[in-house]
Amino acid sequence: MTSQTVFSPAARERFRRMAQAADVDVLEAMLVLGCAINPEVDAEECRDRLDQICAELQPIVDDADGEADRVEAFVAGMRRLGFRGNTDHYYDARNTLISEVLERRTGIPISLAVLSIEVGRRIGVDLRGVGFPYHFLLKAVDVPGLYVDPFFGTTRDEASCAQLLDELSGGTLEFRPEFLRTVEGREIFVRVLRNLKLLHKNAGAIGPALEYCELILLFDPEQPAEYRDRGTISLALGEWNRAVDDLSTYLAMTPNAPDRPVVLGQLQWVLHQQNSVH
Repeated sequence: MTSQTVFSPAARERFRRMAQAADVDVLEAMLVLGCAINPEVDAEECRDRLDQICAELQPIVDDADGEADRVEAFVAGMRRLGFRGNTDHYYDARNTLISEVLERRTGIPISLAVLSIEVGRRIGVDLRGVGFPYHFLLKAVDVPGLYVDPFFGTTRDEASCAQLLDELSGGTLEFRPEFLRTVEGREIFVRVLRNLKLLHKNAGAIGPALEYCELILLFDPEQPAEYRDRGTISLALGEWNRAVDDLSTYLAMTPNAPDRPVVLGQLQWVLHQQNSVH
């Protein structure tokens, strides 16, 4: 079994430079990601489309009276321009890529949020990412207690966010205020990469899933689950040395992990295989 290559050496080098920055320009990172996945993507055309969206929304927002009304006008304006959640094909990988979202005007919560953050920044609506469980949201910085849900094209208060979580989790996860904390570019981009990793992993494309693990760890090396996942994928690919390193790292980082017996069993198995080779 061999690994299918997604990212060229040049793309990897660009990501490496981005990862070294104090924070990540998440829109630029997602444009680089889109170009790396599909070399036919034209980043300048994407930027032109962004300019056009901003030009159309600016007068709508400027006509609003007060910060809350500006946010509501922004949300309604994005909806009128056709941006909405892809409820029919939620797990289509194209929903994650900004180039596709700009062209098709549909996406998942996090890609629509990244687009909204950038458009809002340009036209004077300050929005910050919120790493809400199951469903990425935005916080309206200038309006306390107001959150934006770009997937459904609406605004929410804390009670509405709590109700959303209850629906999405089937009542299994109790709302906590810290779920509404804001996150910066690096954390947003890592969540984007994790989404793509899971899509490929669930589709059985373990080569690309491995590359996404590596990218996640490049941007945030303090992610124990990524060492575990990279280790198990490496194990499936027969890359035993890396499997040993990564599974050992995971066990060292998470001494009380509930899946510790499973991972320990995997590690013991591969060590036995290595010792059996003469």
